[in-house]
Amino acid sequence: MDFSYQVLKQALNVRLEVIIAEVFIYKLGDFCNTDHIGQECILRDKISIIQNIGRFYNQQEISDVILKIGNQSYFGHRIILATGSDVFGTMLYNNRQFQSDLPEIILEETEECKKYFGIFLKFLYTGEIEINVVSAVGILCLADKYGVPSLKKVCTQYMVELTRRSLGHIKGCFSNLKASSQSQRSPFVKNALNWYSLSKAFNMKELIHQCLKTIAWNAEKLLTTSDWQHKDIDFVSDLLKSSDLVIQREYELFKALLQWLDSEERSTHFHVYAKELLPLIRFPQMQIKELILIERSDLYKDKELQLLLKKLIRKAYRFRAICPHQTDLGVSFTQDFYLPRNYLDLAVDN
Repeated sequence: MDFSYQVLKQALNVRLEVIIAEVFIYKLGDFCNTDHIGQECILRDKISIIQNIGRFYNQQEISDVILKIGNQSYFGHRIILATGSDVFGTMLYNNRQFQSDLPEIILEETEECKKYFGIFLKFLYTGEIEINVVSAVGILCLADKYGVPSLKKVCTQYMVELTRRSLGHIKGCFSNLKASSQSQRSPFVKNALNWYSLSKAFNMKELIHQCLKTIAWNAEKLLTTSDWQHKDIDFVSDLLKSSDLVIQREYELFKALLQWLDSEERSTHFHVYAKELLPLIRFPQMQIKELILIERSDLYKDKELQLLLKKLIRKAYRFRAICPHQTDLGVSFTQDFYLPRNYLDLAVDN
């Protein structure tokens, strides 16, 4: 073990001794209470220790490891890196190839992550991160790759907040379509659309929920944009499952699905996707005239889909006939298929 490593370790130990202090009053309110004199407490000097460790970030004179990303090199300290990252801990202490006095580790990163590796590394020293909408994805990927759960958590909280804010603009104008359309152009909605797939890839449940909720409240606008045609099957499926969708009518959602299915991108999987997604349309919430239009459509004549559509529309007619008398008949329609979404057009059949 070289001298610089000993100096660093000694400095860290000095600060750690301050954290676990003894012989202090149990709590401030009992300062003069002799019953608690002599009891031990834990003192914490978090700010000071972070500031002291932060001074070592990228300092060559006491570094015992070099991290190289492309043409950029960062001077690091094994004990700090290993404490903050499980991956670095394994890499630095369980790998024989890094036993030289000043080992150099070459790390392979995507261009997106290379740009933010420095501020990611600084987080391990300071517990602070400079983040914005552009850098959030790269930083989150680095936190996940190197096993830094605390950074992953704060990134997720930041991203959730930047999708949640848009709901405040929309909820106040639920019945005002014009105002709602203006809110839909909010950059926070764009964040939700951009981050939804990423949140699923990293299984960030809170962010998944918040992104989908924001998208659902802006569905009316989304379904009329060119972006809708390029969404993948998983996104469309998740959207159609949501009861939070704010749309004109269920029939408009059905037409938007047909447009998505008719895209050239789906030509080879048209029937497979149609069989998966059509049951997610809530036919019972359509008006009778809309159901009849579907029965007269070319889609209804498709031999591969006709049986499925007949079954779905038959359920819709049955719901219409029985629903007013369901209590007397002891019948319930509690499945999502029968439940309404948030419709802007409240017109009903006579």
